[in-house]
Amino acid sequence: MGEINFFTLLQEQKSNKCRNNFYYISQLEFAYNSSKLAGISLSDTDVRTIYDENAIISESNKLYNLNDIFEVYNHFILFDYILDNINMPLSEDFIKKMYKILKKNTQEEINFSNTFGEYRKQKLEYVNYDISSPKNIEKDINNLIENYESNENRNLNDIIDLHYKFETIHPFADANGRIGRILMFKEALRSDITPFIVLDDSKLDYYRGLKAYKEDRRIITAYFCKLQEIYESVAAKFTSSYDF
Repeated sequence: MGEINFFTLLQEQKSNKCRNNFYYISQLEFAYNSSKLAGISLSDTDVRTIYDENAIISESNKLYNLNDIFEVYNHFILFDYILDNINMPLSEDFIKKMYKILKKNTQEEINFSNTFGEYRKQKLEYVNYDISSPKNIEKDINNLIENYESNENRNLNDIIDLHYKFETIHPFADANGRIGRILMFKEALRSDITPFIVLDDSKLDYYRGLKAYKEDRRIITAYFCKLQEIYESVAAKFTSSYDF
């Protein structure tokens, strides 16, 4: 077996509709970990049940937040969307479409239907680092996209830089981390770079790397390289019958 073509593997297994293949594991792990990082309280069992049964099993006296359920379910759809549009260049419309998919049927869409999917109009009190002011978001996003797309030979460092700058712009009122993480995954596949899933159980390394990024990019780069190795080792278990 040669090098793994992750996009081919995921896309073929997606069409097979089989449980317990690499695509299936990727869906569950990505939705669970990225949602957990965002503060969603669903367990890995809850996430698997939503995916497998299109339902959730109620435990005695346990309350489930409907927004959490919708956003996990929507993450599955968003994952398929990026696979189906892997070569789509980044644009404002594409990023806003990703956001709308992730937040569909949530309270945000219901309460703010007229502005749903648009950039935030206010400062965010819960963010403890400098982010773009609302008046500068559109300009900052367009500059980020233009600079990124002008580079035809993108590597892992370019994708990490895209993620860091997207998070410091923080264009939406919510879900910026989840959108940013799945953007990294998409762009890695697009550039034939080993993708990775940021894991909740090592989130301190992730946050430390983002915080130190301007002074020392090696911290988050080393962390993401470790995640690449983990994802590649998982893929290797499912590729014995594939000839890339």
